[in-house]
Amino acid sequence: MTYLLGLLGGLMIGTAGAILLLGAGRIMGASGIIGGLVDGTALHVARERLFFIAGLVLAPA
Repeated sequence: MTYLLGLLGGLMIGTAGAILLLGAGRIMGASGIIGGLVDGTALHVARERLFFIAGLVLAPA
């Protein structure tokens, strides 16, 4: 059963990455998202990036 949960999680991450790539034309990467918030280059999409980071933190719970 554990491998099925891992497979489901991987499919969800892959689907989210595909949606971001096809919908916004950007590659999903946590380091780039956090880096853009820290250095201030992505303040125009800060809300979207904060939601992504919140999802990364809250999903395991």
